[in-house]
Amino acid sequence: MILDLSALKSAIAALDKSMGYLNSDLAKDPNLREQFRAAAIQAFEFTHEVAFKMLKRWLESAVPDSSAIDQMNYMEIIRAGAEAGFIMDIARFRDYREKRNITSHTYNNEKAELIAASLGEFSEDISFLLEELERRNLGKD
Repeated sequence: MILDLSALKSAIAALDKSMGYLNSDLAKDPNLREQFRAAAIQAFEFTHEVAFKMLKRWLESAVPDSSAIDQMNYMEIIRAGAEAGFIMDIARFRDYREKRNITSHTYNNEKAELIAASLGEFSEDISFLLEELERRNLGKD
């Protein structure tokens, strides 16, 4: 099965663009920095969701009984993704999930900065996932 990865590519591009603004000279203005950080966090949330869905779809296509994947919780899917070579560090994905949960339940400056500080590593991990999905789409596994 070939996955349409365009949504994940777009999500990563939006995340990287938001991070670029967050790390730019424009962000020296505290008001602009707050807006750029909010945009980057929103891009993180969306990218996290799309990446998880793409991983899950690939796993479903790789097993004879896709309902087994549907029964798995988040961390079980992440572990299966790691076993399949899509994820380098399971603990980081557990951390991303925790940060994603923080963004959906509460918002304060300290927590927002904590999430913003992990965006670079998150982008690298999700880009790796995308590269592996692309490689397998091309049949180079």
